Amino acid sequence: MSAVIEFFIAQRKAYLSFDKKIILRFFEEYGITVPDDENEMWRNICFIILDMSDVPSEIREKAESWLAEHGYVKRRMIKKRGR
Repeated sequence: MSAVIEFFIAQRKAYLSFDKKIILRFFEEYGITVPDDENEMWRNICFIILDMSDVPSEIREKAESWLAEHGYVKRRMIKKRGR
């Protein structure tokens, strides 16, 4: 299996866990810089989850809920005004 495929499999597994410890371990293993702003990290993860195919509905709903709770318009990278 190629390194690229291994990376995407590991990324998918980490992100779909929605577990900060697992995600940070994935970042460390692949040399990914953790954003200083934790909300930025979760925003990016949620948008990536929503772009994945075959995501369990409970995980998709969790990502959508996180984005809505933090003032992000569904499927867009901009924040709602006044938040």
